[in-house]
Amino acid sequence: MAASGAVVHGARRRCSASTSSTSSSSSSYPLRYASSSSSSSSSRSAFLVCMVLMSSLEGSLAFTGGTLPLLRHGNMPCTRERRHADIVTMNSDISETMGRRSMLGSILLISSFVASAGAGAKEGTATVDTSASIDLTTPEGNAKAQVTDKAYFDVSIGDSKNTSRIVIGLYGGIVPKTVENFKGLVKGSPGYGYKGTEFYRIVQGLQISAGDVLNNNGRSGKPAINDGEPFEQENFKIMHTAPGIVSMQNTLEKTVDSRFFISTRREIDMGYSKIFDNKYVAFGKVIEGLDVIEKLDSLETKSGLFDKGVNSGKPKEKVVIQDCGLL
Repeated sequence: MAASGAVVHGARRRCSASTSSTSSSSSSYPLRYASSSSSSSSSRSAFLVCMVLMSSLEGSLAFTGGTLPLLRHGNMPCTRERRHADIVTMNSDISETMGRRSMLGSILLISSFVASAGAGAKEGTATVDTSASIDLTTPEGNAKAQVTDKAYFDVSIGDSKNTSRIVIGLYGGIVPKTVENFKGLVKGSPGYGYKGTEFYRIVQGLQISAGDVLNNNGRSGKPAINDGEPFEQENFKIMHTAPGIVSMQNTLEKTVDSRFFISTRREIDMGYSKIFDNKYVAFGKVIEGLDVIEKLDSLETKSGLFDKGVNSGKPKEKVVIQDCGLL
């Protein structure tokens, strides 16, 4: 409506300008938009150019439709009725144009959604099936998720030679490929693995991260399977509701390598679960050593100028996996 007001104001100024510049001796005759003088023609052209430029800056040519009624009736009297008819026509043109834009926007939105869905299907990412979700805080969930293997980490903090043990139950019946990869890294089968690596990030009250077998800083990883190349997410069946859930960290391409994280939530938390469900592949759960997880979660982290972004959450004391294996 602001644009409508601007055009109406222009129409009134055009009428008044024509009145003051006429050479007619009688003021009783109504003046016309189209003047024989070149100055009036130039004025109309300049007015149209200005409106086009203004509309382009606004991101649409919708408002230029409103100028046409004022210019197409060059030989019609500049009367109140004429101006009113022009305004009605202008508003109709604007409404019609905006309606077309709205319809086009809806078509583009739907098209982009379909295209992205098709791209996701082509990439072969894990299929989200919420009906198959397994909640390990319920008897039904625990009945579906049977521990097939157990892995352990003996962890040291700082300069201490003492270690504390964390035991993780693995659900090979639900995510066999992911568990196979984790087991290979625990055993060091490919010639590299988790032994000697560090927990490189602590987000207090949320998670602790480890598993960078290449650079120990959380920016890289390498799986034990798939010829050492990151592989596709297997599935999202296991939810993140229970404390101590162990999940694979994603790469930028939504694949997985060797990096993983452990939930440090101390109670059942559906809100926490919604953050990670259907995004990260959960494959295990801490079944012994939750007190060790809580201790790691409480460690101080660095907060210097360069300890931001990917470097955030680095513990002040090194947390090293001194030994690991299968039970």
